[in-house]
Amino acid sequence: MLLSDSEFETVQRLPIDRLRQAWGSEHGFVGPLSNRWLAVDGERPSPNTSIECAARAAIARAAKGMLTDDESGAWGTQGVAGIRRFARELPEWTKLDDASWTARFAYQNIERRGTGGGAFRRLYADFLAQLDFLDDSFADRTRAIADDWSALGDTLRAASETPTVELFERASEQAAAIADREEELFADLREGLEED
Repeated sequence: MLLSDSEFETVQRLPIDRLRQAWGSEHGFVGPLSNRWLAVDGERPSPNTSIECAARAAIARAAKGMLTDDESGAWGTQGVAGIRRFARELPEWTKLDDASWTARFAYQNIERRGTGGGAFRRLYADFLAQLDFLDDSFADRTRAIADDWSALGDTLRAASETPTVELFERASEQAAAIADREEELFADLREGLEED
């Protein structure tokens, strides 16, 4: 099997059993994967729902995930509650065995590693900007939040080079502010869908 991954410069050859094992992992940073996949048949598959209907469902699902405070799921704390937890825990990172590596890894997951920059928010802003049924302000607000995530990434990158309490406290404040903005954005998105 050939695999294209932004982590590598070239296409990778991967035995199908290793791919299946990775897809079924219950461990790791991203959570359980459950071998989820989609086969697209035909040269030009036709969707069985309108783009607007699918986009509305996607936004509703994203808003629910961002605004639901439930630690019992397979992914643990996520969404706004996860960002708030991340913010609370950041000042303690100086006590980790390798605070530099941890901060660097966090920076990479916010700004690099296939996120499109800004913790995927730039990609999400582009998605929102394409939807005729949404006001342009939602995409603009999401881009501003992406900029906030990028600034947090810059702070974490600096902390990876010099892991000081001050830098981790600044990162904590930035993450807490992001949580507030994300909560407001997704509550407004949810409300906007309900009004239509």
